[in-house]
Amino acid sequence: SKVGRTLATGTAEGYSFALNQQTPRQTLQPGCRWTLYDPDTCTVVKASFTYTSSVGAGSTNITIVPVTAITLPTGILLDQGTITFTSGRNSGLSMSIQTYDGTTIRLTRTFLFPIAPGDAFSVSAGCAHTVAACQAFQGIANSYINFGGQIYIPNQEASL
Repeated sequence: SKVGRTLATGTAEGYSFALNQQTPRQTLQPGCRWTLYDPDTCTVVKASFTYTSSVGAGSTNITIVPVTAITLPTGILLDQGTITFTSGRNSGLSMSIQTYDGTTIRLTRTFLFPIAPGDAFSVSAGCAHTVAACQAFQGIANSYINFGGQIYIPNQEASL
């Protein structure tokens, strides 16, 4: 920190800083560790898997019936995805999707304000963090390059 012709002062640290590092640096696990739609890891483009609709009759604060059914590509699910309202009292608010059975979206919890028929929303697909899900999003050729798990590591149930 201070250097002169006859004197130099500084600070020295022990190796205890190594105790603050996460170990192991990369966890070996069968499931993908990447975050969906992260451009640095997953590389799936969110706009390609975002769908729009509006709230239909029979909807509640925990279940939403879209006016038009949301048609998804083979292997793509809304489960663990996100719904974001673009109009109505909940405009700009997002929530996680628990399940989608083709007719009804079930949310993980209720929105802050009541949901009204006609409120517009967009939904983004979710990921199961499996090789099959990666293949559905990116195709077979790209899935082996971009999958963030280790496919030959058995899951916990199989290793017992």
